[in-house]
Amino acid sequence: MNPNFDMTGIVVFNGLEPDTHCLYQMGWFYSDRELNEVEEIRDLDWGGITTHDFISASVNDAAPRSFVFGSCRYLLRLFGGSWFDNRGDKTFRSILRQIAAGQRTDMLLMMGDQIYADDLNFVYPDKSLDEYNERYQEAFSQKYIRQLMNQTSTYMTLDDHEIEDNWPTKATRRDWMTKYPALGDRGL
Repeated sequence: MNPNFDMTGIVVFNGLEPDTHCLYQMGWFYSDRELNEVEEIRDLDWGGITTHDFISASVNDAAPRSFVFGSCRYLLRLFGGSWFDNRGDKTFRSILRQIAAGQRTDMLLMMGDQIYADDLNFVYPDKSLDEYNERYQEAFSQKYIRQLMNQTSTYMTLDDHEIEDNWPTKATRRDWMTKYPALGDRGL
């Protein structure tokens, strides 16, 4: 995992049997050394690491699929502070309760505006990558969204508020370089 990507990463599992209940554990440690030089790997205690589960995808095109989708998770955070509560996270708690009661959920589709980097459209908007990352960390560290994403395939897309209201309508050349640097110089 790389600090440039806020210590996130992607793992691809190949060779899974379809429609199979799978268990997994995930842990990490930090080292500047090469993997074959790290002694801590041999000493890791996996007994304290939570086990999560998921069901692998079906190859049957006619099999029923169940998914949950939503958008617009507004967590107010003004002037560098964090004044949101967990009301939005209760939605994810209700989904988890349905799953625990036997309702199969194959995927979670998050259709944009996972964060509002532009609280109140103009008051103290996020301007740096660190500020954006901090807001995502707050949003996705809530208890129930974490539990749901740990056991359900999750797909996301961004929408305008992840950058600013009605992005990129009012974007300047500087905005492309500072608010959304992944796009780089687009010749604007």
